[in-house]
Amino acid sequence: MSYGRIRVLEVDEELGEQVPGPQRGSAVRAALADVLSLETGPWDPGSHGLPAAGFLVLEGCITREVSVLGQEMAVDFFAHGDLVRPAEEQPLISVASETSWVVLERVRLAVLDAEFLVSVQPWPQIVAGLLRRQERRADWLAHVLAVSHLPRVQLRVLVLFWLFADRWGRRRGNEVAVPIPLTHVNIARLIGARRPTVTSAIHQLIEAGRIAPAGNGHWLLNGQPPEAIRTASTSD
Repeated sequence: MSYGRIRVLEVDEELGEQVPGPQRGSAVRAALADVLSLETGPWDPGSHGLPAAGFLVLEGCITREVSVLGQEMAVDFFAHGDLVRPAEEQPLISVASETSWVVLERVRLAVLDAEFLVSVQPWPQIVAGLLRRQERRADWLAHVLAVSHLPRVQLRVLVLFWLFADRWGRRRGNEVAVPIPLTHVNIARLIGARRPTVTSAIHQLIEAGRIAPAGNGHWLLNGQPPEAIRTASTSD
């Protein structure tokens, strides 16, 4: 791990786009934060202290994995632009559960501590931007949950890929690159299906030219997203 110092609004320009133009230069100079670099592997957020506003992902990818009653049940992804705010206490649920964090790709995080919040106090648009990130993330997670109720596994996989593309994708002509390492196991957890069934669905989508592996666990999407259930392939 290593630390540095950055101007947050230079690295993440969207966060400051609501600051009035004449004030933007001052905001850029004031919004300073330490940068935490993490290599791949398990991560304990508490080992670095939990900053007041959380960690802002500048690059790389982290997962939060949740197990209930000893069974790994869910996985959540954090990548560029996401605000990571680990809970300071155990979740308030009545059954046994555990949460673990894993760095999938080398990550750089901006540490948005109390000093950062004080420095950006003259520009409430910046904090409002962080809140919008959280709202956008909650909406995206609701859509991921909805995907698990679609009728066919192949359709669930395809729609899930497009949700990732909407959030982090980069269009290249008729293709959209999804720079997130999605394994078959994690896809299965996200859509509520068995891993062998997901593997079969992925192979069929590759043969149909709808998706393609792009190395490092990343993916390419071809064509357009499905507009309705009847427009997608009907096989699992």
